[in-house]
Amino acid sequence: MKVMFTGDPRGGDNSAGIRMFDRLFPMGQEVDVSDMPEAQQRKLAGNAHFVVSGSPGEPPAAPAPEKKKKG
Repeated sequence: MKVMFTGDPRGGDNSAGIRMFDRLFPMGQEVDVSDMPEAQQRKLAGNAHFVVSGSPGEPPAAPAPEKKKKG
């Protein structure tokens, strides 16, 4: 899995990078976190300051099909 530090979504302090779990995450750059423990990966994925950008070897999820309304 890769994540990208995007800064504070509310417009607060947006530094050039952040250090978490002894790893540097520069602003706007993908960082592969596949070697990190699963709990840390989940924390990063759930953090509003990060965007998950993909998992190695996994295709992106297909969008859900739209339901047609009757009538």
